[in-house]
Amino acid sequence: MDYMDMAMAMVGLEDLDQVLAVSPAGSLATSSAPAAAAAAPAAAANADLRRGLWTVDEDILLVNYIAAHGEGRWNSLARSAGLKRTGKSCRLRWLNYLRPDVRRGHITAKEQLLILDLHSRWGNRWSKIAQHLPGRTDNEIKNYWRTCVQKHARHLR
Repeated sequence: MDYMDMAMAMVGLEDLDQVLAVSPAGSLATSSAPAAAAAAPAAAANADLRRGLWTVDEDILLVNYIAAHGEGRWNSLARSAGLKRTGKSCRLRWLNYLRPDVRRGHITAKEQLLILDLHSRWGNRWSKIAQHLPGRTDNEIKNYWRTCVQKHARHLR
């Protein structure tokens, strides 16, 4: 039995196009045939998922669902809320942008000094630093560090 026959037996003839699209250069090599065949259903499921920027309507759906049912179990939450996003995407959107206690906007001078002090102690341990800045996420602090502090340090050289 050659690899083409094996692939057709694993996924069925109608799904073979998806297998060939997933495998590198359309070939079914020994090591990639099972992986490509297994990836075909996942690729079909992921085709329905939205990528890129979130819309206001998606934000509202997520906030309302979490207000009614609570956070957690992100994969099932994404499906139940009617969002065509991954659970990971919903979790990150909630934690970094939509949570009511997240403070958005400019980092204050006091926060800047605290970030510098904590970074000198702990390095790039953004989650640990964020614990000392209520309302600021680890991602926001990391982005602040990389855009402002490192850029400023480069100009001083």
